[in-house]
Order: sequence, then C-alpha cells, then structure tokens
Amino acid sequence: MPDLVIIFFTVVFLFFFFSKKMRNSANWKATVTPLASIIGSGFLVVTPLFIDILGKYALFATMGMILIAYMLGYVMRFNIQYVEPLVIKPKQKNQLYHIEKLSHLLLSFAYFISIPFYIKLLSLFLLRGLSTKGELLADCIATVLLGFIGLYGKFKGFKRLEILEEYAVNIKLSIIFAMIIGLALYNFNLAYNHHWYLLIATPVMDFDTIRKLLGTIIIIQGFETSRFLWLAYDAKTRIKTMRNAQIISGIIYIVFVGLSLVVFDSIQVISETAIIDISAKISLVLPFLLIIAAVFSQFSAAVADTISAGGLLSEVESGERKPNNNYLLIAIIAIALTWLTNTYQIIAFASRAFALYYAVQSFEATCLAIKKVTGISSFLRVLVFSSMTILMLLVTVFGISV
Repeated sequence: MPDLVIIFFTVVFLFFFFSKKMRNSANWKATVTPLASIIGSGFLVVTPLFIDILGKYALFATMGMILIAYMLGYVMRFNIQYVEPLVIKPKQKNQLYHIEKLSHLLLSFAYFISIPFYIKLLSLFLLRGLSTKGELLADCIATVLLGFIGLYGKFKGFKRLEILEEYAVNIKLSIIFAMIIGLALYNFNLAYNHHWYLLIATPVMDFDTIRKLLGTIIIIQGFETSRFLWLAYDAKTRIKTMRNAQIISGIIYIVFVGLSLVVFDSIQVISETAIIDISAKISLVLPFLLIIAAVFSQFSAAVADTISAGGLLSEVESGERKPNNNYLLIAIIAIALTWLTNTYQIIAFASRAFALYYAVQSFEATCLAIKKVTGISSFLRVLVFSSMTILMLLVTVFGISV
C-alpha cells in the first residue's frame, strides 16, 4: 500500500510541476535556481547529520538552522535592493565596491569547489543505484556531466541551462513531496497502533557539539544565487523569489526531519546514504526513488551554482563578458579540481569561504543600514545584520565542516 501511495503522488506532483502554468511562470523560473541550490545534498544528509549531533532533538536544530538561514537571506535581499545598485557599473568605485569584490573572490572559490562536489556526489549515488562503486568511475562520470553542463551552457545560453535546471528540480521536488506523504502515513500508522516512539540516543553535549552546529549552517547555503541573476531578472523579482525559495525549502526541511526521526533507531547508521538505507523500512520503492531524487538534486544544485558563478564572473567584469562564455570556463576548472584534488577534503575550505562571504555581506548590510536608521524597525534591522556578521565569523573560525 505505501508503495502505491508514493508512486501515485509522485505522478500527481510531476503533472503539477510540468503543467503549462508552472512551465510558463516567470516567478517559478526565478525561484528554481536558489531552490535548487538550497535543496542540494542537504535534504539527504540533514536528518542523519542532526541526529548524529543532537540525537532526538534534531528537529530543534533544524528549526534553528532554518531561522538563521532566513536571517542571512534577509541580508542578501537587503543587499540586492540597496548595495547592488552601488556596485554594478558604479560611477565611482568607493570602499563598498572593493569590499563587495572581495566577497566575490571568496564566493568564486566556494562555487568552484561546490560544483565538482555536487557532481561527484551525484556520481556516487548513481553508482549506488547501479549496485557498483569505484572512485575512478565516479570521476569519469563527473567529468562527462561537468563537460556537458559547460558546453550546453556556452552554446545554448542561460535560458536553456535554466530549463535544464528547472526539469531536474521538478522531478526532485515531486519525489520529495511524495516521500513526505509516505513518511506522514508511516508516522500515522505507528501512532494509531501505539508504536510511535524514538529509539535515538542523545549524544554528549560539549564544545564540539556547538562547533558542529555552527558548521551545519552552510547546508542550507544557496539562496545567495538570486543575487547573481541580475542579467535575467529585476531586483523585485529576485527578492520575492529568493524569499519564496527559502520558505519552501524551510518547510521541506522541517517537515522532512520531523517525520524521519522515528525511522532512525540508532545514531550508528550515519553516512551520506543513510537516509536511503533507512527508507526501505517505509516502502520498497522509496530507496529507488530517493536515488533518482539524489541524482537530480545534485545535478540541479550544480547547474544552479554554475549559473550563479557565471553571473558572478560577469559582474566582476562589469557585465562586459556574457555568462555563456563563463560556463565552459567554470566546468573546466571543476573538472580539473575533480581529478587533481580530494573534493571531500577541500570542501571544508569551501564551507569557510561561504561563511566568510556571508560575514562580509552582513557587514556591508550593517554599514548601509546604520546610515538608514530612522526608528525601532531600522534599529532591529541593524541588530540582525550585525548579529549575522558576528555569527558568520564564529562559523568561519570555530565551525566544523559537515
């Protein structure tokens, strides 16, 4: 019965996301890029990760993470409205301009690492689905996919690359929503039969626990991608759709973690693919659908970061170079990193680069917001921005990469 329900709702959601109304929605297209990046590998690892850190209190950690992410999104939305006009083709290159360019260097470094990381993880999930493994084979698959993204972006352009990303996100979301319904039914059945209880132990709380929690903030990174879609969408659209992407992804994370807790009976099962192993308790078809969702999730996240990195490089060059010409360059660098480095080791540096980027962005927002203080709401805005600056600096220094 659970198999039929999950398959039925997967098909229903596929029809919805691929309907003419959704395909023609400009707002949905602008929402897809930040949404794809936020729900990358995060939805697969967030439950086992927080169980590993906080045990049965994992849901509270998720809610805290979402709240912090939303505040950081508020920083980025403020900067789109007020900072962006001062740094894109400015009449005078002031101090704010140079600070913004510094943050772009940090973000470029993070993107160049995260893109091959996403595709490498995709390759590993794909091989898992084919019941095989091999580092060399995973690198070869990653190279082909990265080459495809780079060439497709260069010759087809932003709009076609965005459509590719949209299709991947639609498939991924259809499976995720169907899985959430399956999890809800599973929880209801356990509660109805008086078998609902958590067997998860609570790990020891110490300073390392706090450091791990600081490191988890980067899991929901991705909303900043809206900032670099300025060649395709106006500021108002990007601000609105970034907020929508954060709300949708936040609800997904909280509901997904809350419903998944009962499925885990031990923190000994923590791994990148733990959620796939555990999902077999709910449904026979679910592990296969999750592998499909994982593949499309990683692919859409890689495309989203490629699109954003292309827009970022165009902004660095003051819009003189079209994003199309940047996509292939980004893919070549990503391929080189795939073969010349251990992506899992250097992702720790990328996590710190993301955190430091958010710190710089929060600092910029704080400086500009101070000049606009006119009442209690303006004062609270300064308080939020300055708090995010300090928090992101703490993440950069003390956070343990997850």
